[in-house]
Amino acid sequence: MSIPEAIRNSIAAGEKLRDGDNLGEALAVFSGIVSEFPSLAIGHYKLATVLARLDRVEEAEHAYREALRIDPKYPEANNNLAVLLSAKAQWGEAEAHLRRGLADRIDYYEAHLNLADVLQKLGRLPEALYHARRAAQLVPSSSAACERGGSILNSMGRMRDAVEYLQAGENLSSENCAYWTTLAVALQGLGRHAAADQAHMRAVELAGTGFLPRMNYLYFSNYLPISSQDLWRRHREFGQWVRELVGEPQSDFSELSSDRNRRLRIGFVSGDLRLHSVAYFIPGVLGNLDRTQFQLFAYSVSHYQDEITSRLRPLFNVWREAALLDHAALFEQIRTDRIDILIDLSGHTNDNRLMVFARRPAPVQVSYLGYPNTTGLDTMDYRLTDAIADPPGIDDEFHSETRWRLDRCFLCYTAPDAAPAVALRADAAVPVVFGSFNSRAKYSDDCLSAWARLLLRVPGSRLLLKSMVGNGDKEGRAELIEWFVARGIAADRIELLARIENKSEHLGSYSRIDIALDTFPYNGTTTTCEALWMGVPVVALAGNRHASRVGASILDAIGLTEFVSDSVDDYVAIAAALAADPAQREELRTTMRQRVLSSPLCDRLDMARAMGTALKGMWNRYCDMRQAESIADGGQSVEEEEEPIRLHIGGVQIKEGWKILNVEAGEGVDFVGDVRDLSAFGDGCCSDIYASHVLEHVGQAEVLPVFNELHRMLRVGGKLYVSVPDLEMLSWLFLSPALDSAAKFNVMRMMFGGQTTPHDFHQIGYCFDFLVDYLRDVGFAGVEHVESFGLFNDTSEFVFAGQRISLNLIVTK
Repeated sequence: MSIPEAIRNSIAAGEKLRDGDNLGEALAVFSGIVSEFPSLAIGHYKLATVLARLDRVEEAEHAYREALRIDPKYPEANNNLAVLLSAKAQWGEAEAHLRRGLADRIDYYEAHLNLADVLQKLGRLPEALYHARRAAQLVPSSSAACERGGSILNSMGRMRDAVEYLQAGENLSSENCAYWTTLAVALQGLGRHAAADQAHMRAVELAGTGFLPRMNYLYFSNYLPISSQDLWRRHREFGQWVRELVGEPQSDFSELSSDRNRRLRIGFVSGDLRLHSVAYFIPGVLGNLDRTQFQLFAYSVSHYQDEITSRLRPLFNVWREAALLDHAALFEQIRTDRIDILIDLSGHTNDNRLMVFARRPAPVQVSYLGYPNTTGLDTMDYRLTDAIADPPGIDDEFHSETRWRLDRCFLCYTAPDAAPAVALRADAAVPVVFGSFNSRAKYSDDCLSAWARLLLRVPGSRLLLKSMVGNGDKEGRAELIEWFVARGIAADRIELLARIENKSEHLGSYSRIDIALDTFPYNGTTTTCEALWMGVPVVALAGNRHASRVGASILDAIGLTEFVSDSVDDYVAIAAALAADPAQREELRTTMRQRVLSSPLCDRLDMARAMGTALKGMWNRYCDMRQAESIADGGQSVEEEEEPIRLHIGGVQIKEGWKILNVEAGEGVDFVGDVRDLSAFGDGCCSDIYASHVLEHVGQAEVLPVFNELHRMLRVGGKLYVSVPDLEMLSWLFLSPALDSAAKFNVMRMMFGGQTTPHDFHQIGYCFDFLVDYLRDVGFAGVEHVESFGLFNDTSEFVFAGQRISLNLIVTK
């Protein structure tokens, strides 16, 4: 429809205000246009652009959708809505809108660029590359299009192509932070560490308040042969930058009881609760921690989930989907959950939430597993490790955390289900094959030089490498082989395999190697465990920091310390000696899997014991600190405890010694409230809680939170008296041929509630097994099934057709 000139003038005025950052005035202008002309698509579209800049995302999405309802072919509205949807990981719908926009404007640069990003996230890389290149053709001066094309080539494993593509656009991208980060990733993927380090530094210079370039810079620093002091300087500077950015951290945790013996709430923050290396080392401890001592919360901050996610989810008492929560919202969720100890499983790796840890949402914060160095944060209290990976007294000053050393290997490996049987190889007539399945970025120049020395020392031996640089990147493959040729190694002695997606086939590739060579200064972890599981002995070089001592920790755990060297000369000598001893290799190969399985490396119960001891130890230290602070402030040496109460939930019968909580005020009611919200009651405030025919009114999604609250309110040794309709008994009664239709109708009402008031609807049914599972899950220690409590005259003792219809349990904390 044609737009009156007055409206066009108003739109132009609104755009000028918007682009001049006068967003409030621009909002008023476009809101007025929409109010006066609700069927004008451009009005809704322009309003959405202002709402988006104001970070009122939901309102902006609604306005874009309204514009598209009026004009479905509106290219800009389709594009901008897709951007919002992509940020919410709704990539399928985002793709559909971008394609609609392109259908009506084939040369729409922004839509091509955004579609490239969406398709990359969906893993459709060839399509993504086409649209990135199309965007670059449409706007040759676009540094964003150049960066996107390079990023997609990186994702495809075509590192050499990525470097060349990016360097061709360097002149137009010299001030683009994302460009330098992407170039750095490509360079490190080719093993060009010095150039990658320079590119990372340039990205950090341009980053402003951006977090990602700094994260990548620190993570990559672990690959470099630099001193511990230099590594610490980089991490310390990051910590100082964070503190200036976020201000002083939260310090008041007075709402949390410092009871040393209470059940602790342990939170795990990770973007890797999926098919990822972390998933091989976390299930053992999670599945075996004492649930009467610890309640486990997961904060999953990745948009990606898979079958591994489904396996990990049941290992937690509470699972929070947190990918769409910003740092402030996640901080508030953790505080609301009253987490005692918060554990970071990511460090400076993808999808981390270190900026949340910097605000300190929990009184005790721990770094574990996902990162082989200090985080640099002054709010990270501990880093879990062991005495082999982090020897006592060495480099303690180069950590912002206190290193808490377990009395065993800090890793607990869960072998993959898809692992094929071990294949024997030892044959004196067959040339020895050395191998490494670590990423190309871990092949430092010193590491490659050691491998070249080894190949020259063992005539006829070959080297099999499997990483991103393989069949998918001919130029990168040639570059690596040329490196060996230049040092006197024939090209046919080097074989490069590309990444293999199928796990069983990947593990099967270990049948082709005799001896695995660990990388340094950044050791393998999952790759080392996989090699050992597939019967392949691993030779490692122990360095001077955690990243270069993980191999030593793993080999110590399985009793093969003779394959750990402390110098390059020893590393080469150990590998060469093993190559010359086929009998030893055969013996190792036939016994290795059982050796690993029966070692501390796979001992889940021992790992859970060690982790539990560590968590309790950390909590006791925190309690000591709080007590010392209280004394210093003139307080008592121990917390003064109020007299516990006996709480009757949902009751009306007045009884001496008991207080009543009810949804309605009335005679004898001490507290007015709903069992769904017990936040007004403090930790350990009750010695007894009585809840008769109350918990069936709670919805299924609320059951565990309510039981958690009841557990929290009870003191250790306190009792919860639970009475609910017994679904098993009621079902039996309903099917009984002895009952007439009127009686069955009454049974139905007992199942679903009398429904005479809004509070008398049943939301869930319980049988003994269901109820005990819920109670055990939140940490109750003892459950006693009784016929009668003998405390109150209520429906807990009601008999129908000669049968008690209630399930009555006395539960002990």
